[in-house]
Amino acid sequence: MSAPSAAPDLRDDALPGLAPLLGTAAPGDVTVLAHRPGRRATVLVRGSGPARVVKLFCRKEFPAALGAARLVGRHGDLAPRLLAVDEGACSLMHEHVDGDGLDGLSPQERAAPLAALGGVLARVHSAPTDGLRPWDRAHTGRKLVRWHDAAAGLAPEVTAPVAPVVTALLPRLLDAAGRACVHGDLALRNVLVTGDGTARTTGSVRLIDWDRTASGPPEADLAPLVGLLGEAAGPAVAAYRAAGGTVDDDVLADLVLANRLTRLLRRLARGDDPPALASGRLAAVLDGTVRRGVEQPVEADA
Repeated sequence: MSAPSAAPDLRDDALPGLAPLLGTAAPGDVTVLAHRPGRRATVLVRGSGPARVVKLFCRKEFPAALGAARLVGRHGDLAPRLLAVDEGACSLMHEHVDGDGLDGLSPQERAAPLAALGGVLARVHSAPTDGLRPWDRAHTGRKLVRWHDAAAGLAPEVTAPVAPVVTALLPRLLDAAGRACVHGDLALRNVLVTGDGTARTTGSVRLIDWDRTASGPPEADLAPLVGLLGEAAGPAVAAYRAAGGTVDDDVLADLVLANRLTRLLRRLARGDDPPALASGRLAAVLDGTVRRGVEQPVEADA
């Protein structure tokens, strides 16, 4: 997925609302926050009045996104408000939430927001699940296999120790079950610390990008945090339990392992990590010595 850019000349014929939006916006009023060609784009629109975020989808993905957006309203102030729907353009307009993503904060600055996030997730997970699509239990395994195979084609000697672990892990991932209302894409960039500068110490947070919200295991939201941050995610998990959230430690461990392996295999396959470095990092995950996380530059989920 692309990085934020001022790109009013962006073209994607699969997104029916993109060209009209960019064609009517004044120069400098539009910033493309993310773009997955042929599937969706997220655009920040400024100008007269408050800033707003417009999400544009291909026709295939729009119905599910619309259904999710309407259901997210049940979370009140935890999620951006849906302001308008244009079914012809396959677009959704949301309020713009001004804040800093957790990915842009230092480890020290994250402590209070992470603790607040645990309580927020407990509220989210206790919301009604009626109308939500089921969580795709196979998605995590498919992604893991895809990046394992891509990395194996480049460095088979590095991925050889990983292959039996992946084989053993896949059926356990399919067994992950639960009927909580999950966010479904809890990357650090989707957790915003809002308010003025004091929010970093008081921990006021809101969640954005609810397109994948579903009915599924609560561990699906906790695993990305623990997988990336390790022990630093402890305040979030502790606050989650204190707020009444329940965690299956075995399910969480399996999802965390899949999260870490996928991230490292993806970096190897993309050439971000040389084989020697990737081998050491993968070995640390496999032998259980990773406790403090395997944090790397945050990547778009693919």
